[in-house]
Amino acid sequence: MAALVVLGTACGPQDLNGDGIADGVRDPDSVTLVAPSTPLGTVAGQVLDTRFQPLAGVTATLTVGTPTADNAPRTAQTDANGDFRFTGIPAGSDVVVTLSKEGYGTVRAHAYVPADAGNFPLNNGNAFVGPYALTQLNGTVSVLVVTHSGRPAKGAQAVIEATPAAVRLSDTGTYGTNVGVIVQTATADDNGIVTFTNVPSPEELSRLNGRYDISIAPIDENGDGIYESAGAYVSYTGETVMLDPSPRLIQLPDARTPGTFKVIATNVTSLLDGTPPPIENMVKPGEPIYLVFNQAIQPSSVQAVLTDEAAHEALGVATTIGKTGNVLMLQPAVALQNGKEYNVWVRATSADTGAFLDATGYLFGGDPYGPIEASLSKIAINDGMVQDGLLSLSEIVYVHFNVPLGLAKGRGGLQAFINYDINNSGSIGDAVGESGNDRGFQVYPAEYTGYENPSDLFPLKLSKYTTRWMFTYYGTASVPPQVMVKVDFENVDAAWGAYQTIWGQPVNKSMSAGITVGPQ
Repeated sequence: MAALVVLGTACGPQDLNGDGIADGVRDPDSVTLVAPSTPLGTVAGQVLDTRFQPLAGVTATLTVGTPTADNAPRTAQTDANGDFRFTGIPAGSDVVVTLSKEGYGTVRAHAYVPADAGNFPLNNGNAFVGPYALTQLNGTVSVLVVTHSGRPAKGAQAVIEATPAAVRLSDTGTYGTNVGVIVQTATADDNGIVTFTNVPSPEELSRLNGRYDISIAPIDENGDGIYESAGAYVSYTGETVMLDPSPRLIQLPDARTPGTFKVIATNVTSLLDGTPPPIENMVKPGEPIYLVFNQAIQPSSVQAVLTDEAAHEALGVATTIGKTGNVLMLQPAVALQNGKEYNVWVRATSADTGAFLDATGYLFGGDPYGPIEASLSKIAINDGMVQDGLLSLSEIVYVHFNVPLGLAKGRGGLQAFINYDINNSGSIGDAVGESGNDRGFQVYPAEYTGYENPSDLFPLKLSKYTTRWMFTYYGTASVPPQVMVKVDFENVDAAWGAYQTIWGQPVNKSMSAGITVGPQ
């Protein structure tokens, strides 16, 4: 029996269309788009001159916001058609293209390299810069600068800003949009002439509706740190300069302040008009006196005298003028004492107008937040006409306090009582002014005036606060030294007044001291 052997070749499913899926099989039934993992794009542009001719040889420098593989700067040159092109720029990059050429304005343009089109990633997207027309820097502009007094402003520093540096061309207008600025500096020669070179010519700027803005710095003619002439800022259109190319005259204004020479700010406000309260004239120990004038001061003109409360003694004071020329500092040679009153006289001449100022004021040593309690320092008599060492009829009794006092309100009402039989009645209390009586001697301020002694240094401006008070004795008996005198603040009638220290602290406690013979 014969055996029939049939040999067969095994075969897989057919794929006649080559799509990778067996014929007749419908899974999968979708296709996925595979996008490039690092899409790249290009940046291109065009550069012309302002006569719309292609500008070859312009250097285009590309600054990429997105890091590249080597992070190296990229440059390209425009060809004969004024075109440039960068390739291989990461898509999605913000870029800045700087366009520069010797003898022309420089432009910086921003662009974005697209990374997608709708919802689809995009490879080889392009950003176009321009077209730009660069201005040619072949012009010269001159100005004549003189000081406020008409002298040539020799050495004056000047800056010109010429706009535009370029125009971004538009297909809907003439030249398009002006962009950029050309900045050049120059110095005035001995004749005051400032010449700016390497700027757009007036003819070119007139076509572009451009202008020249010129800044002149202030002038210090004698080098003393004080400006005699202020600076200036002027603007000319390109058309104006083209029609009249002669040097423009720029006269610098007077830097000096006109008007009345005066103090406009100080920590001793009594040097100004009026009688301001002590707290506005309080200078901390070690702190200088500041005076700010509205005009510069002639340094050699300054004179200053600082005295004690009575103006009997001059205290050393150093004068210093600040760098601006209008700030004067008076530094006492010895620190001011807390709770003491002082007087100051200042004379200065204006460097601007030649006018002089003569001011007198008062001040108080102390900290506004560190008040001192008032107390009696002494009760003194000058021994009048009799010269017997006793307090006699019609003699003045001086009451001295440790700090200056003044009236907080009203006209007075302070009284003094002497613990002595001043009418020789055999008892104390039955005469006005004796301890135990309802009425005493009226006590008044005896503020120093600067007129009392030939040795007084200058007439004083009264502060209405003083350490020295007084009353007149009307008793018939002569009172010996050391007899106690009470100054009665406790029973001052409020209808008459109230008393306070230079810090505004009320004084309402009575004080006593024995009579002494000595200086007022």
